[in-house]
Amino acid sequence: MAAGKKKIAIMGIRGVPSNYGGFETCAEQTAVRYSVDHKVYVFCRKHCAYKEGHKYRGINLITLPSLNIRSWIDTLSHTFLCALYVLFRPDIKIIHLYSEVNFPVILMLRLFGKKVVVTVDGLQWKRVQWGRMAKLYYRLSAYCCAKLAEIVVTDSKLIQKHYQDNYGGRIEYIPYGSDFTCRQGQQCLEKFGLKPRKYILFVGRLVPDKGVYELITTYNKLETDIPLVIVGDDPSYTDYIKKLKDTANSNVIFTGYVFGQDYLLLNKYPSFYVSASFIEGTSPALVAAMGMGNCVLVNGIVENLETILDAGLAYEENNFDDLKEKMELLLSDEKLVAQYRSKAYHHAQAHYNWDAISKRYMDLFFENRLNPRTEHNPSMLDG
Repeated sequence: MAAGKKKIAIMGIRGVPSNYGGFETCAEQTAVRYSVDHKVYVFCRKHCAYKEGHKYRGINLITLPSLNIRSWIDTLSHTFLCALYVLFRPDIKIIHLYSEVNFPVILMLRLFGKKVVVTVDGLQWKRVQWGRMAKLYYRLSAYCCAKLAEIVVTDSKLIQKHYQDNYGGRIEYIPYGSDFTCRQGQQCLEKFGLKPRKYILFVGRLVPDKGVYELITTYNKLETDIPLVIVGDDPSYTDYIKKLKDTANSNVIFTGYVFGQDYLLLNKYPSFYVSASFIEGTSPALVAAMGMGNCVLVNGIVENLETILDAGLAYEENNFDDLKEKMELLLSDEKLVAQYRSKAYHHAQAHYNWDAISKRYMDLFFENRLNPRTEHNPSMLDG
């Protein structure tokens, strides 16, 4: 291996190529960039192995089994095996661990001299779908990550402040990034009977905290033939998804999961993008929509306002009468939509660029201070 090349292990995700959510997308986009100058290992779960072989876009793939019973058992069992693997690899010094739920392996990795950077997933205990025990575990996870990891990374300044104020430790802010181009063509649109700029787009997991039910009931009140396209799924919430489909009128199109270039194409041509989430960090789907040059309309929670600044529209927090009015405004004013498309694209270019984000992570991995446990005033990508 060339002099100066380091080995980085990425774990805590389902795997790459990214066919699930924001963590997987972030892992893929950053790992590809790390691999230009370093040797990168991404651990994949056997039942999520979408790629045959051991290499993908310059990344070394290591596929290990997991107990695919429930999502948290699946995650923890796989991450534990990943940690055991790297403990027997003294040449792998840097671990990028995703999700605070994996905190039980951090101490083990630190005791064996590994540098552990953990990317956490918002204030999970606020999500409405979790029961009491799950919320308690997420609170414990956040506390333990802040105390055990060398560095914790949040995707939102609001969440960064929460960690700093409540747990201490080294907390950095690094948001998600966006793609800015995709292939030409409209085959994916034709598959769902769509026309460019003639549909409203939502992307996300179909779970209660994403506000999908509220979005659909609001859309049903609109007098429009422009369809609402719902991209996403979640096998754990079959009853909720049935409720969504039973509520939706005939102009609501459920695509299920869509990934890769087909997802980018769907994201390229909507009239506008809408998010009704009750809780977020820096939403990867929102950032992706802005990067593809879409006008975006979001629930006016602090996290979303932090993401869009003046480059998108927000309706009053959890006020679905205001959501209806804002949707009607965008459907009737193409000039306004075009203005916000331009604003969103340039905002994403400036603040949600994967090259800058990957460099920020690598600066954390390779800084000289090996055990920074004092208060730190982090530099911001966008500020």
